[in-house]
Amino acid sequence: MKKYTVLLVLALFLVLSQLAFGQGPKFGVGGVLALPQGNWSDLTSSIGFGGTAQALLPMGENMAVGAQVGYITFGGEKVVGLDYTISAIPMLAVGRYYLGIPGGPRPFVGALAGFHLMRIEWSPAFLGVDNANSTEFSFGPMGGIEIGGLELVAFYMLISDANYLGARIGFNFGGL
Repeated sequence: MKKYTVLLVLALFLVLSQLAFGQGPKFGVGGVLALPQGNWSDLTSSIGFGGTAQALLPMGENMAVGAQVGYITFGGEKVVGLDYTISAIPMLAVGRYYLGIPGGPRPFVGALAGFHLMRIEWSPAFLGVDNANSTEFSFGPMGGIEIGGLELVAFYMLISDANYLGARIGFNFGGL
């Protein structure tokens, strides 16, 4: 039991020292705008909008990895008397490389990779079906800047037939 207590105290000391020096995890929330591209833009009549939450963990002075989850909804057009909406739940891994020094505005480049859970809902039901779901692999290069807790990011998500150009404005709190 004494051995586990020592390990627990050591782990707690390491975590608290990381937080004390601003090297702990960073959490954030933000709004997203998504502009459909290619043939998919013919299906949606509007820009998508939604929100995301993320967590980032520092990996050295200029790198961070983490996860992001969100919800984005796109309007549809009326087709043969049917209204429809398209929504996506992105579940993504995040990788960033910071180009600036800690303490000032920090530009970064990186990538998002993971899955989008896509859903189309019809009203009224189309041939007895009121929705369709699919899971699509997604990847997106990104670039942005952090200014204090404010974050501005531009990215291009590559999804099977549903690519979109996105922008995220968010607020982060915590370490890094």
